[in-house]
Amino acid sequence: MSQNPLTVLRYIANFSPLPYPQGLASLAVLIHEESLTGTSANESIQSLVARVVEATWVIINAMQDAGDTVTEELVRHVGQFLRTLEEIAGFVKKRSTNRRRITSLFSSSSEQATLRKLEADLERAIEFFSIGTKLANLRLSFSLAESATQHEDELAVAVANAYEEQDRLMTEVRSEDSQLHPKILPPSPQSFFGRSDTLRLVVQQLCDTKSVQVAILGSGGIGKTSLALAALHHPDCVRLYGLHRHFICCETATSKETFISALATAFDIEAPENVGAITKKLSQLKSRVLVVLDNFETTWEPAASRSDVESILTSLASIPTVSILLTMRGAERPGGVAWCRPFIPPLSSLDDEAAKQTFLAISDISERDEDLARLLELLDNVPLAVVLMANLAQYHTCGELLGQWHAERTSMLTRGYDGRLSNIDVSLQVSLSSERLKKQPKAHAVLQILSLLPDGVSPENLPLMMADSNGLAPAISALRQVALVSTYVHSVLHRFKQCTLYIDPTLHNVP
Repeated sequence: MSQNPLTVLRYIANFSPLPYPQGLASLAVLIHEESLTGTSANESIQSLVARVVEATWVIINAMQDAGDTVTEELVRHVGQFLRTLEEIAGFVKKRSTNRRRITSLFSSSSEQATLRKLEADLERAIEFFSIGTKLANLRLSFSLAESATQHEDELAVAVANAYEEQDRLMTEVRSEDSQLHPKILPPSPQSFFGRSDTLRLVVQQLCDTKSVQVAILGSGGIGKTSLALAALHHPDCVRLYGLHRHFICCETATSKETFISALATAFDIEAPENVGAITKKLSQLKSRVLVVLDNFETTWEPAASRSDVESILTSLASIPTVSILLTMRGAERPGGVAWCRPFIPPLSSLDDEAAKQTFLAISDISERDEDLARLLELLDNVPLAVVLMANLAQYHTCGELLGQWHAERTSMLTRGYDGRLSNIDVSLQVSLSSERLKKQPKAHAVLQILSLLPDGVSPENLPLMMADSNGLAPAISALRQVALVSTYVHSVLHRFKQCTLYIDPTLHNVP
């Protein structure tokens, strides 16, 4: 009996330790599930979803046939296919959120055009993968009959073995860990270049013989979450923690209560009154558990609840089997926790080669493009800025983007909707809205000065540039805490050399 490719993709998405197949499978399953939430089936979108499932299944099979050899070219073409799936997922999700509208989503010609563009992009990504990897047998149709027949016996055996292993693992989880069920994790980042030394250190610390607490710090858009996900899916962490890896996004946990609720959801605890029920359950576990707390600055930043939040974090850190990997804007770690040494230094921009490879993996621009180096230099190799600009480079040349940058600066770095990972201005505003900065009136003035001085300013000269230097020291301290300047001697505004949206360098009358 032939197997349903969607069933195979669900297994790969949930349990594969390999980042590329897991990432592709997770997106394909997400697209399929979101397509089922609309009020009525649409033939065109169902056809697109079926094509996504089919293409993803065959491409993952092709990658497995290639064995352990993962070339730069393969990574680039997989990255192109992944970006196409992300665009389709966004479109389908938008459709599902509008399911209560009276009029059909496809009543407008603009959205019909969007669907046609997505179909064309998908076919182009498939073609690029087929040609680029020289896989002559990668000929896809809207039916899997021929491919399913050809691989029927092999697939049946593989799926049977996979489910047998899944049942064994789930039995272990139920018997050892008192109904702590594994969760679907975000996929490992597909365009992850550079940071090899830092990743090695993070994984080494997490795989220590005892539980540890590790913090990844840095400014907005610098790649903290990507590094955490790369560590979460690293083979060493997978072997040690297995199904007991949890990823908790703290972006909406803005208080002690919502933080406890997020923890309770992650660990299958219904409406706990306090953190005690959570720590009690985790303390009963025999296996090692890894908890990633992403965007923790959202939870920790409010001064009114900071002490309570740190107390909860300390309680979690005291459990012998629980290790914590925390990502947070700024350069200051929460108190009350014995953070693993040596500290992971706050992340800086990518090196030139890593920034270039990230850009090429997303945009498919030629590495010989004469404008590419200058464009990346203007972005200061900040990962989020590089990713957003690379998305624009899918349909603009680097020369065109350079001209647009001189006119629009950071306002052009957006994927069309507001979000800290989709709009660079939103990401910058999150840092500038920190409570710690609001309490220091001189901080804004210091940023104005630094926006005019891309090479920084010495501690002796900075007070001379201000009419009133009182309160300068705490302002500098606050800026360093939120990672808007790197050091006191060589201060750098944000991570952009020409970022002027919020700090206007034409404002010369600094108080």
